[in-house]
Amino acid sequence: MLVWIDILTPKQFWFFTSLEKRLKALGLDVMLTSRRYEQVLPLIEAAGRDDIIIVGEYGGGSLEGKLRASIARSMELAEHVINSAPALAVSSGSPEAARIAYGLAIPHILTSDTPQSPVNSLCAPLSRRVFTPWIIGKAPWIKYGVRRREITLYKGLDPIAWLDEMPHDKSVLKQYDLRENNYIVIRSSEFKAAYLGEEHLGQFIELVRKLAEVRGGDYDIVVMPRYDDEIKKLEDGLGSSVKIVKKPVAGSAILRYSASFIGGGGTMTQEAALMGVPVFSIYPKKPPEVISFLIRRGLVKRPRNVSSLVREVKKVLRDVDYFKARYARLAKRLRKTMRNPAVEIAHYIKRSEFT
Repeated sequence: MLVWIDILTPKQFWFFTSLEKRLKALGLDVMLTSRRYEQVLPLIEAAGRDDIIIVGEYGGGSLEGKLRASIARSMELAEHVINSAPALAVSSGSPEAARIAYGLAIPHILTSDTPQSPVNSLCAPLSRRVFTPWIIGKAPWIKYGVRRREITLYKGLDPIAWLDEMPHDKSVLKQYDLRENNYIVIRSSEFKAAYLGEEHLGQFIELVRKLAEVRGGDYDIVVMPRYDDEIKKLEDGLGSSVKIVKKPVAGSAILRYSASFIGGGGTMTQEAALMGVPVFSIYPKKPPEVISFLIRRGLVKRPRNVSSLVREVKKVLRDVDYFKARYARLAKRLRKTMRNPAVEIAHYIKRSEFT
């Protein structure tokens, strides 16, 4: 049996390559596809994964660009799928995968922890089954027309699927000239996503500038942007006051040895929290449910404004060892209650009607 998995984002690369391992261990064949996208291709290349089929490209920040790229990709991708004849398709909200699978009568599985993503109005109704974290529940998916019995809840957060497999050597510190527990990491939001908007980028740069201006003590600020044009704006707006990670990297190592993490998105915020790093969320809109859950569990804080954020970060930096030990205990306690979603999805596929 051949399982086709479509990878669109860095998070999906880590999640689905973990799922791939589990599926292969169960004796199933896997075909991975992706697209030309500056956040994903460097990760694929760094992993030496020349077996992943690259089809189409990212459409950029505009709705028109996204639409045209999706239509063009669908045409090319359909040829690969027709020739390969998979028995099952899996994605985390790929409109192309869901549409092609539907058109070819291939069952599609959607696995997602962000029901609010606009792509789900297209993907969820076309899916044979939806996998989602238990904290999200079934109600958001039922609104898309998914039947209750077709929704499977897993007791885990998505980074559980790959965190234990990631390398955590300290070479990353030398690479970026950092000292353990002597830097904070800041991750920008997904400004080009349809649900946000690039106007938030200016606010983000201003926030980083204020952090750089008022910081006390001898520590570095490391900014992890997402796009090349974003890097240029950060360099123009911040100069040499921060260190900018210019290529996509596995974030877990650089997070693990940081004093604190400030996250504008969802995935790295979860990663840092589950590793026991003090985390502050600056997500520009209402936080996704997975982040709200971590806030309720005391693993993530959401400051009201920049001044509050600066005070909280300084507090952590005054006693990093204490705060990291405290958060590590909370993270360990939480992780003990969770199961690996990639393992659960793989076993479902193996025992299901698809085989």
